[in-house]
Amino acid sequence: AATGFGIAQGPAFQLGLMAVGLLTALSAAAYLASWMRHMAS
Repeated sequence: AATGFGIAQGPAFQLGLMAVGLLTALSAAAYLASWMRHMAS
């Protein structure tokens, strides 16, 4: 996992970080939405 970590410190690394953050936020929002729907019914 640590292989190539020092190399990927450029734009690609930031892009990957942003993609992971976006996916996390999306899944969290979907989980929250389903929880709210569950509480409403």
